[in-house]
Amino acid sequence: MFTVLSILFCAIIAGAILLRMGFKLQMERALDITVFVLIALFGLSIGQDDNLLHNASSIGWAALLIASLGMVGSVLFSWLYQRLLHLPNIPVAVAETADEHKLKKTDLLLRLLRSSKLPLVLLAGMLMGYYGLLPKSWGSSKVSFVVLCLLIAEVGLSLGNRPDLKTVMKSVDFKILLLPFFTIVGTLLFSALGAIVLPFSVRDVLTVGSGFGYYSLSSILILDQKAAIIGQSAAVELASLSLLINLLRELVALILCEPLSRSGRVYQAVSLAGVTSMDVCLPMIVNSRTSPQNMPIAIVHGIVLEISVPLLLSVLC
Repeated sequence: MFTVLSILFCAIIAGAILLRMGFKLQMERALDITVFVLIALFGLSIGQDDNLLHNASSIGWAALLIASLGMVGSVLFSWLYQRLLHLPNIPVAVAETADEHKLKKTDLLLRLLRSSKLPLVLLAGMLMGYYGLLPKSWGSSKVSFVVLCLLIAEVGLSLGNRPDLKTVMKSVDFKILLLPFFTIVGTLLFSALGAIVLPFSVRDVLTVGSGFGYYSLSSILILDQKAAIIGQSAAVELASLSLLINLLRELVALILCEPLSRSGRVYQAVSLAGVTSMDVCLPMIVNSRTSPQNMPIAIVHGIVLEISVPLLLSVLC
């Protein structure tokens, strides 16, 4: 885990230095490709595990329960955050026209289609693993860890190379920094309730629930860290559970963030989005019709959670 964190922080610094030198990196395509490779390798390891395939339905129900509990917890705690700090709802700046509403629907559909690619890549990896189309060694945690380090480096470079990072950081105050803390506590506290009815320990439930929508990083980190402790098969099961939980969170956030923001409940939308408040769900939270103050709230929340995921997993795993 020290290796992962070191790569992350070094890459953030490198990205910032490159930006100061005038180099603007375009990391979106590279990130997408690396995520797809990671998910395919993950699917490969699932397909090679017969026991895990037999328990697929129970894992699905467990993922649905933990994801639902975590999302409810984050939304409730964002409401508590708002009440404790006496923060009003943030009103919509301008009423939305009919044409803009249609464009938003189209944009949402495109984002949902993009997210649907991930389950297809996962399924392709599972089929290749099940039918033995690729060497078994490709599904090992060592191969996944190498690709994970590449993803971490890309994430760090992307964060450090953001042109708006300095502006966003200047707008940060204590109140804004508290929101991701409430999201973390609410998500984990409510996710832990799943241990009451599921055949997992509280620690394991907290582990799989601490991705905050960051499916690619959290699942591979869990696989890498847990394999040496509980064995490859059990680690793949937990990583699969984490992947499903975080995919569900992103899909629900894509659908609900926009109506929540339009109703003035920006803090709830940001908290629900988790890590994706700074990228995938950002257009649902921040646009020409919403208040400009939504931007720093959403981006800071996402950045803090993105850095928190590997830190939390280093403790929980």
